[in-house]
Amino acid sequence: MEQYGINQFALSIALMFAFFGAEFAWGKFKGKRLYNFNDTLSNVLCGLFERSIFVLFAYFYYHSFTYLHNHFAWLQIPDTAWSLALLFLAIDLLWYIYHRAGHEINVLWAAHITHHQSESYNLSVSFRVSSLQLIIRMAFWSLLPLIGFNPTTTVLIIGAHAAYQFFIHTELVPKLGFLEHIFVTPSHHRVHHGRNEQYLDKNYGGVLILWDRLFGTFAIEKEPVSYGTVKAFTSIDPFKACFQWYVDLWQATRLRAGWKNKLALWFAKPEALASYDNHKSTTQPVLKAASHVQWYASVHTGLALLHLWLLYAGYGKWLDTPMIWFLVLWLAYSSWCMAQTHPWHHRTFRWEVIRLTSWIALLYLLIQPFNEALAIATSLLLPGAWFVWLLAVAKKQTLLLRH
Repeated sequence: MEQYGINQFALSIALMFAFFGAEFAWGKFKGKRLYNFNDTLSNVLCGLFERSIFVLFAYFYYHSFTYLHNHFAWLQIPDTAWSLALLFLAIDLLWYIYHRAGHEINVLWAAHITHHQSESYNLSVSFRVSSLQLIIRMAFWSLLPLIGFNPTTTVLIIGAHAAYQFFIHTELVPKLGFLEHIFVTPSHHRVHHGRNEQYLDKNYGGVLILWDRLFGTFAIEKEPVSYGTVKAFTSIDPFKACFQWYVDLWQATRLRAGWKNKLALWFAKPEALASYDNHKSTTQPVLKAASHVQWYASVHTGLALLHLWLLYAGYGKWLDTPMIWFLVLWLAYSSWCMAQTHPWHHRTFRWEVIRLTSWIALLYLLIQPFNEALAIATSLLLPGAWFVWLLAVAKKQTLLLRH
């Protein structure tokens, strides 16, 4: 089961980027600037980091459902038309509960905030999630096999549920008439990502808008949406994007007296952090990089994404080998290194030298099982070409910084 699911992720990664390209092209055709380079790069780097970490949890993710079902299920619910409909409703309701909790409880918001930091709204935003949400979501989803739903069916419907939400992260789709009363549409989800006062903490639903209407968290898109978090986050660093709120929360906790007060802050609403003087942004606005830096970051991020696809496509082959750890660590490090190019600083060059050097070993290990000579040639020639490019970019940046 886990290999089947992971292979679907390999396919989904390819399809997601095909849709990114289609949305970008259609936006250009319509005269709309949907994508901002820094913002999009940040979204992709966050997704690269999260998807590379996810592969380490995949085995546990799939098998934990089966284990819970086989050993602790309260019922044994067969797959029928009625049970599948009930399972879908349960998944959608659990999503609403999980999503709303992620906005109302500090320790959960610290993981979810990553998804809301983008100040643009396009399909790449769906890629911007924190790896910590994997564990949090599992805690909610695990209730389903405990109740007695088939674990394989549960995982498949959760996957379809997530796939639907990919397509609602767009500004190109207008309001959809009567469908607005039934489903979570792009219009509803644009509201959810808004930081306008009337849009805050609204429209938590995944597929059905039923729960928001039922529990009083529904809002209609009226005025233009201003995207992002109330306190702007400007860094493109995926590690800061995923962990900054935890750092702020920890610093604020240290200022509280008494362990009960400290613990209470972690379960308070996110607004509780605003009263602490130390809760201020640790990031500076990222200026637009020179075109040669943008090209370097774009190409190498694309190459890292290709390796991410290889990681998922070859999951069954590498599951029990050190290769999976090498790939995951290299991808996580690559996502961080690409962020260090914006802005380019004196340490960027040395981080890239380390990354490209490790890439030599990675390429050799990837290709060697198929052809020894090809592995040697590829692992030396490709990184060699990138080293030349790196030196050229670094030289240009040095000249720019001097002026």
